[in-house]
Amino acid sequence: DGQEAVTEIKTLAGVAVASACGGPFKPGEAAGLRGSFRGQACIGAWRVGPDEETSEEDEDGYVKPRRGEGRLGRGSPMQSFHNGCERPYVDGCGLCSPTRWLPADRMLDTIPSRMRRSLFRLLKEYYKDPLRLAYELAMGRHSVSPFPDELLEKGRRTLKEIMGIKGVSEVDVPAEGQPFYLHLLSELSRILGDPDWRVLVKNKESYAAGVPVGYKKRLPRTPAVFDRKAKWRSYDEDDFCLELRENYKSTRGVEGALAKQFQEEKALGMMCTMSQHDAKIEYGDLLRIAPLGALVKTDGSARPLHDGTHGAAVNPNLRIRDQIQMAGSSDLQRAIAECEKMPGRTWGLKADVSKAHRRYKHRRCDWGLMACLLPDSDLIWLNMVGTFGLGCASYWWGRLFGLVCRVAASLSGRAPFFQMLFADDVNWLAKGEEGIRSVLLSLFFMALIGTPFSWSKVHGGFEYSWVGYELALESHELGISADRAAWLVNWIEKSLQQEAVLVRDVVAVIGRLSFAT
Repeated sequence: DGQEAVTEIKTLAGVAVASACGGPFKPGEAAGLRGSFRGQACIGAWRVGPDEETSEEDEDGYVKPRRGEGRLGRGSPMQSFHNGCERPYVDGCGLCSPTRWLPADRMLDTIPSRMRRSLFRLLKEYYKDPLRLAYELAMGRHSVSPFPDELLEKGRRTLKEIMGIKGVSEVDVPAEGQPFYLHLLSELSRILGDPDWRVLVKNKESYAAGVPVGYKKRLPRTPAVFDRKAKWRSYDEDDFCLELRENYKSTRGVEGALAKQFQEEKALGMMCTMSQHDAKIEYGDLLRIAPLGALVKTDGSARPLHDGTHGAAVNPNLRIRDQIQMAGSSDLQRAIAECEKMPGRTWGLKADVSKAHRRYKHRRCDWGLMACLLPDSDLIWLNMVGTFGLGCASYWWGRLFGLVCRVAASLSGRAPFFQMLFADDVNWLAKGEEGIRSVLLSLFFMALIGTPFSWSKVHGGFEYSWVGYELALESHELGISADRAAWLVNWIEKSLQQEAVLVRDVVAVIGRLSFAT
């Protein structure tokens, strides 16, 4: 009966909200309205849109750092040539990322330089020849972390000593329910001048306490790190309707694999279970049970796909106000071109973060928005961490790991290297021994701060692929992978023969074409 009551709720948008509420809105003013209705009664209305006013203070009353604050370089950042015109270089780590500037223009000061020397001294003491380790990583010879726990612990102690932190404290342990040493990262980013340091542990809605999903609630605006988001995906009217839907056909035959993965993630503190009765009592109208899909992998395991749009109606009611930008082909080309100008050989390395979107915690009051069901079970599974399929997952992950990348880059000063981030994939380009040492140092720092890399996927050298691109660093050329090129050619030839295309296919093709332009 509780679920039937929930399904009576529907969401209206724009002038329909104004008409239903009888509010005195002008036509243009009503365009950004959203409202929830049970029958004819409005139970909540809110306004969203690119013109929505932004407070100069955060949720805790502190003045937000403005655009232009942080560890910026000298002058303007590099420029990329994109779609026929110049635009500011994007490295995927935020507006205040040090590696948006040429090495000679980056900030250089005492504390990060001391940290750099001390951490690399640890690597040299342990490995004797750290460059050999870098080459082994590029050849894919390490399926597990090459950094033992005692070395990572020494690295954290070294950073504590430089920052003047004495004794045992919360900086010595990862944050509850997640792998990152958030308190240590918070102190590091504060001392190094990153403008977003408070979101880690100091804010009321911090990563340590759990971040909000943003359902019918303004998500934060961070002008020092991100441009303002002005466009959002358009949803059909049916997407705003709350209803309990069955899991998708792709889950059939892999129910056992999904159940096994859910149990494993429950043991890791990523998920929990509740009876439907208890879940309805705790979350009420905020209990949104999403249909599941599954992506079967080559090893027989299945990746659950949480549909936060259809049936659950969570995604249509989110508004992310920061624009996350990823490094693209034009940015990669600019970095490669700069490397070509420098003396010595150009070398690169890539790394992938395991289950990246599951590596940060959501606040408990939002767990009901990330609920799902397994077949033949009365238990409701609640996601406690970031969930792939919710619109806020890439935002919160990108904001967290972008900060990790910025601190890592700060330690390398003006070393000849470039660092790029695309979702959960990192790519480094380096010149000579100094640049390679900086790549290894960044990887070591990210590991000691708690980044769970998929070490078997770490690879690089002079020729390798990264997020669909093919890098040939000896000749300083950039292309797309043979598989991606073949897919595009086959699709174009097929479409020309049929003289018709499906709209949903065009969306996918445009995404793939963006890699080729």
